[in-house]
Amino acid sequence: MDFSFVNHQIGIIVFLFACLSILITNFMVLRRLGSKPEEAIADPDSMPFISILVPARNEEASIEECVVSLLKQDYPKLEIIVLNDHSTDNTGTILNKLAMTSTKIKIVEGKELPPGWIGKNWACHQLAEISHGTLLLFTDADTRHEPNAIREAVQALSAHRYDFLSAFPHQIVDTFGEKLLVPTLYWYTQSFISLILSYTTPFRIMAVSIGQFMLIRRETYQEIGGYAAIRDQTADDLALVRLVKSYKRRWGLFDGTLLIQCRMYRSFRQVVSGFSKNFFAGFGYRIIPYLFIWIWMAIVFLEPPIIVLINLVNIPIEGYSIQLALLAILEASLLFGLTLFRFRFPLWIVLFYPISILLSVVIALRSLFITLTGRASWKGRTIDRPQISWF
Repeated sequence: MDFSFVNHQIGIIVFLFACLSILITNFMVLRRLGSKPEEAIADPDSMPFISILVPARNEEASIEECVVSLLKQDYPKLEIIVLNDHSTDNTGTILNKLAMTSTKIKIVEGKELPPGWIGKNWACHQLAEISHGTLLLFTDADTRHEPNAIREAVQALSAHRYDFLSAFPHQIVDTFGEKLLVPTLYWYTQSFISLILSYTTPFRIMAVSIGQFMLIRRETYQEIGGYAAIRDQTADDLALVRLVKSYKRRWGLFDGTLLIQCRMYRSFRQVVSGFSKNFFAGFGYRIIPYLFIWIWMAIVFLEPPIIVLINLVNIPIEGYSIQLALLAILEASLLFGLTLFRFRFPLWIVLFYPISILLSVVIALRSLFITLTGRASWKGRTIDRPQISWF
């Protein structure tokens, strides 16, 4: 047996063990909103006024459920502002009907997109400009919220003295393509980014947030420059929390799966399009680190099952240990399985984790290609080619 190949396999096993350690510690650190109610704000009259801000572009399939769930909130001091961002479907009609049901809702029509801005960022900027709350909640049009979601989030922000709070929603995945890919977003954040290090080190790259639910104090939002400071950033959620961290403001990430639901995508095609828009952006448009990480991901998670499959058809591979390959598969399966269990995805998806990784690698390469060639787009808008660096 070639000792170098065994060392290579041992390296994979050690790496996966480190990922498991990160995952387990993250699960211990990641608080779950709603499972143990945060200490209530003593005086209800002192509750901060909150502006719930919803950008909506072609969201006829989900906007009504979203707004209705926000109207049912048990939080007493709030306003709901929805921006219709030049929708070409029935979003505007649905919003106008909803506005007639409550004085808490305000519907605004989005202005034309200026040069240099990403569409969603421009919409969120406009929403913040016309809001009145001392707290701003940015939430997506494809989310649904339990009646106590806002109250729990505000109390958590207050109890932990955070300036910024974000929460993972429970992702609804109906099609097979969604099931293969959407859970990987949670798996990436929990397996490779230590929350302990995120909270205790100054490195901006370690900060994580979820754009579907971001609560921020207005004074913090204004101090960091708001969405105007990240106007050209495709991954706006990561850009915003990293800006908060760079200003040394307190931030926290929560598990909100008991209180918030989201149908992020509704088909395999939408998943591919959305991931392609965000993958390269999430790495700050740095080519070499991006390629290195995705090549390493392919090696770690695809090589062991390939070795096992080849051995099953009685083709011996000189220098590789089938036992070490099986151990690596077990570790990878634990990583996926624990993530699926924690975030309430179907557990059987773990059987297809090599396919999920293979698809992710292909999408990652697609994300790089369409960004470099200026072909990236989202919801009918072309995204300007960003500034790209090698390192």
